[in-house]
Amino acid sequence: MRGRELDRKFSLSQVWTVEKLHQLGTSGIVELFKTLSAPVLREMNGEYQGHYFGADNHPISNILWHASANWNLFSGKWQGKSFQPISDTTGYGFNNMKKFGMIVRRWPMKTSIGPSRYDGKEAFALNYGYYYSAAGMVSMQDEIRKIQEGLYLGVGHWRLPVGISMTSVWFGLTGPVGVFDSTGGRL
Repeated sequence: MRGRELDRKFSLSQVWTVEKLHQLGTSGIVELFKTLSAPVLREMNGEYQGHYFGADNHPISNILWHASANWNLFSGKWQGKSFQPISDTTGYGFNNMKKFGMIVRRWPMKTSIGPSRYDGKEAFALNYGYYYSAAGMVSMQDEIRKIQEGLYLGVGHWRLPVGISMTSVWFGLTGPVGVFDSTGGRL
């Protein structure tokens, strides 16, 4: 699909929901992502609910994502992300995990606006390599673009510690659903 055909399929006036995104499947989500723009860095401020869409027909990436973010006894179950801008060009954030009924923060990241691996256009970029964590050890980098007010589409890129790149995993964020709590959570 190209240009106008994509614009018609993914009309900006369309009201999107997490359920509609699930219905697109991963290949449709990839095409939608390419039509979107980066949010303003300061817009990404607060706590966001996460929604996992998967890695298209790649069972190993899906299993590894679930093992690290959903079935992980150490970290907990992934709930979403929290962001705090520091300036117009940079910020930081965490992944929010639920462990034993409490929300804890894991896998810190540096945030900025940068080029996408998919099309070179700007995306809200999350780089985990600035901090020592499991996500930093697998060179995790996420990109996020805005679908509409309160709904964002993201993709996570990572590789195994032995240098093997894994298929990208897709996720959505809704919110903000709360304010960034600088005193809550643990690394």
